Amino acid sequence: MDSVTGQTCKCFLRLSQPLTLSSPGSHWEISSGLLLEAAGHSDFLARLRLAPELLVILGVALLLSAVWIFILRRTIRAQFATMREWFHCEASLRRQYRDLFDSANDTILIFTPDDEVILDANRKACETYGFSKVALVGTSLKKLTKDVRRGELEVAELVREGTYKNLETIHFRRDGTEINFLASASLVEYQGRQAVLSLNRDVSDLKRAENEKRLLLHDLQKRFKELSLLCKTVKILQDARRPFSEILSELALLLPSGFQFPEKTTARITIDGVEYHSANSVSGVWSLRAVLATSQGRGGVVEIGHIAGISHQETEKGCHFMAQVILREELVPKKGDSLLLTECKQESWKFHPLGKRGVRGGFEGGVITSDAGGLLLREVEKRTGVIAQFAACFTDHRDGERIGHTVRELVAQRVYGLALWYEDLNDHEQLRGDPLLAVLAEKADPTGARPGQGVSTLNRLELTSDRVSEAERYRKIALDPAAVDRMLVEVVLQAYREAPQEIVLDLDATDDPVHGDQEGRFFHGYYGHYGYLPLYIFCGEHVLGARLRPSNIDASAGCEEDLERIVPQIRQAWPEVRITLRGDAGFCREELMAWCDEYQVDYVLGLAKNERLKAWIAGEMEQAAQQYTETGRAARVYKEFTYQTRESWSRARRVIAKAEHREKGSNPRFVVTSLGADAWAAQALYERLCCARGEMENRRKEQFCRFADRTSTALLRSNQVRLYFSSVAYLLRHALRRLGLQGTEWARAQCDTLRLKLLKIGAQIRITVR
Repeated sequence: MDSVTGQTCKCFLRLSQPLTLSSPGSHWEISSGLLLEAAGHSDFLARLRLAPELLVILGVALLLSAVWIFILRRTIRAQFATMREWFHCEASLRRQYRDLFDSANDTILIFTPDDEVILDANRKACETYGFSKVALVGTSLKKLTKDVRRGELEVAELVREGTYKNLETIHFRRDGTEINFLASASLVEYQGRQAVLSLNRDVSDLKRAENEKRLLLHDLQKRFKELSLLCKTVKILQDARRPFSEILSELALLLPSGFQFPEKTTARITIDGVEYHSANSVSGVWSLRAVLATSQGRGGVVEIGHIAGISHQETEKGCHFMAQVILREELVPKKGDSLLLTECKQESWKFHPLGKRGVRGGFEGGVITSDAGGLLLREVEKRTGVIAQFAACFTDHRDGERIGHTVRELVAQRVYGLALWYEDLNDHEQLRGDPLLAVLAEKADPTGARPGQGVSTLNRLELTSDRVSEAERYRKIALDPAAVDRMLVEVVLQAYREAPQEIVLDLDATDDPVHGDQEGRFFHGYYGHYGYLPLYIFCGEHVLGARLRPSNIDASAGCEEDLERIVPQIRQAWPEVRITLRGDAGFCREELMAWCDEYQVDYVLGLAKNERLKAWIAGEMEQAAQQYTETGRAARVYKEFTYQTRESWSRARRVIAKAEHREKGSNPRFVVTSLGADAWAAQALYERLCCARGEMENRRKEQFCRFADRTSTALLRSNQVRLYFSSVAYLLRHALRRLGLQGTEWARAQCDTLRLKLLKIGAQIRITVR
């Protein structure tokens, strides 16, 4: 405090670094930006005199602070200048990018990949779509896309792969007109989020020009073919020396069945001053003129524009003649329809004559089919609905507005093809144009250029997996195997008018040879080749189950699972029916017999012979051998006894033995059954019940007559689908035998006989407009 003013003196010092000073009786602490306060001015000066080095230190500190402040200021200025330059460059780049973005001649869109909301668009996009930028930004691109589903899949694939994509797409303008775009899309980062940058080039004019070019080429090829036919027509009219009626008849035969000329077609024939002409007889662009001369000495002139119809009606000497050419088929350009090719197709062939009669072959018969008997199968389908029930087991994931063939039509085409002995899918490349097959498949218009489908579509019935993913584009017709299994049983239940008292279910496993590296194929030691081991379950002549299995398993493997499905379904419809299971020695297993005992199902199963079983019938074998010696004919002696294996069987069971001696020696056979002696005597059970299994084996062989062994696809599931198709074709033809041939000589005919006698019938197909 000042002694005069009584005020406290304060000294302010700014240091760059902390400073500590010590003197006797006082302690000073100085730091940058802190207030140094002395008790008094005189006391402060006195203390400074005691510490002279303090002035030096303070001076140095002030100098260093000034230098540091100067350097810091220059650094900050330089950084500010750099940042200002960066900001200017970024703003310039943004302006240039925006100018480039807005002035681009192609449509540019930036949209979100999830919901395809447009985040930004250039001026060309607004002009192309017909929206203002305010209206366009924020709009979902899905509203402007024709094929929304395809667009979603393309964007999802772009996000998944992370690369650019080139594709063709169709969008809509504001007025509803379509725009064809060739788009190039890639992933970008826009305002801190992932987005899709799409550069779209409008190729509508190019597409329109391509269509016009294709139509022009089509029309040119059409005109060329017409001109070729006209030249042939003139040649016939000019060179022929036959009655006029024969000339017109040959003229009609010259033209292919169903040919159609355009409406400009004209034809005019003048004979002896009498004019005969078509309804629109005017001068044509390609008018041709020829002189006509007939064997009767009549002459005239023929003028042809484009011949569409010639109507000649003449009454002379009581003879009335009328000829008219009616042509109805659309011209479709083919690979060989080139303007530089000459017409060299031979219309007919001449063979060696038969006496004075000529022999000639031609193709004037029109549309011919060799499968007219397929109409019988169609009538069977109308009554049973087998194909319709099978088609209902498929789920169609295709877009219904973009398909030309329903699942039922595809399934019917495949089943009828198998039933008519067309085993390969490749056969349908020609069958697809058969109007009869289109009628069988219930096509609404069997007269189209290709009323049926080819391999590329039909194989989707087999190759589609059980689950169709969202990204799948082609294989979208999935089959439910469980539904087919239920359908096969349901068809059997529908075949009976009333519930039977007893049914017999036959089990049989057979070999299915394969010659490739199919999934699940193994070498079978008994059959001696690679293949499958399918399991069939029959009820009389009906197929109850068809299961394709690998061949490295026991013959009875999996039959309990199928029976657990079949038996409850049968008993639900027929609660009082008695069920008997029949099979060979391959199904004589403790698990199966125990299952039958549990579910109250009787069984008659073959039993493999062994030394213990042979010892049971040693006396009967000697008796049969003695009878054979006396009579010279096969002798059989039957015996029944109770038998139990040492380890495998859980209990003793009734066994029936047949001691047989034939020309080749002894032939002992055994069967095990749950049927009691009061219901079936030993001999009756073996001869009437057990041996009747041979009829089922005939039905199983007919499965392979229907190409059930065409399991040539790579996947086990696809081959199982083929087995289902073959089984349905068998059911259709068996229904023909059951419903249409009862009481005839063909009621028990084999499938080959039915094919030759009933199905493979030649016929001419005529399609009218009514």
